[in-house]
Amino acid sequence: MASATGFTWARTRWLLGLVPLTLPVAAIMLANTTGWGAWLYLGPAFVFGLVPVLDW
Repeated sequence: MASATGFTWARTRWLLGLVPLTLPVAAIMLANTTGWGAWLYLGPAFVFGLVPVLDW
């Protein structure tokens, strides 16, 4: 049990919900800037790969 002012990772997990909202814009910008279409896979790789690992 954490204190009222203590830091816990559970209190910061809601920030993970904001990241997928920005990924399509970031992926399109990176793909247009670099000309490398593989950046368009950034969103699905993050949502289906990294988020479950971090949530585990």
